[in-house]
Amino acid sequence: FSLAADDRLDSRYSATHLAVFGELDGTLGSRWRWSLGGRVERRDADYSDASTSFGLPVGAQSFSPRNSMWGGHATLSRDLGRSSSLYLGVSRGYKAGGFNIGLAVPDDRRSFRPESLLNLELGWRASLASGRLTASATVFHMRRHDLQIRAGEQLVPGDPNTFVFFTVNADRGTNTGFEGALRWQPVRAFELAASAGLLRARFAGYRSGGVSLAGRDAPHAPHLQYALSGTWHHPSGLFARFDVTGMGRFYFDVPPVE
Repeated sequence: FSLAADDRLDSRYSATHLAVFGELDGTLGSRWRWSLGGRVERRDADYSDASTSFGLPVGAQSFSPRNSMWGGHATLSRDLGRSSSLYLGVSRGYKAGGFNIGLAVPDDRRSFRPESLLNLELGWRASLASGRLTASATVFHMRRHDLQIRAGEQLVPGDPNTFVFFTVNADRGTNTGFEGALRWQPVRAFELAASAGLLRARFAGYRSGGVSLAGRDAPHAPHLQYALSGTWHHPSGLFARFDVTGMGRFYFDVPPVE
């Protein structure tokens, strides 16, 4: 007597990406610099599969998403002197859409749309003490549309074995934060580095299980992250290093649909 299952899944997948991109850089006087760039992409994907159990057909799926996407950036920077500069940039990014495979995935969760992101960023960089001390700081604000998130649903109430995961689209989201980094080389053989980041990533429009999550933190987005390291190098090639990293609390996932 055997409880082994004879389940089989045969699948085929192909994807074609066609993109055109370009960039222009220039100067305005002796201290101002500008940069413009853009990208247009077409993605065509095809997927099909067939499932059998003990040699008998169980089901088949096929998906053919077609996505046309665009992104780009515009940046203006100014030299504040020999050792520091300030920049302001706006950019648009994207992520292709796709599909969720599995016979247990509900029909209305089979596919998800492309995601787009608009980012506004202000930053400062400096190199001091003949390059032995470098520092940078950036503040940013992002607006995400149709953001792709990992969600789940229990298909049969009271039966956890029917829980499935899939990717869905939330309407909108925002990310606002700060990043800073410092590197100091007090002597030739030793270097210290430190960095810190503050982030507030929130849903602006999303419902899970009939509950609105607008204003709630997005998953995997701790409010605080930091790192400290030190590296010692010897002329013979030997080196020693220490690292300290940390982060604040964060949501691991979105609430499941029950």
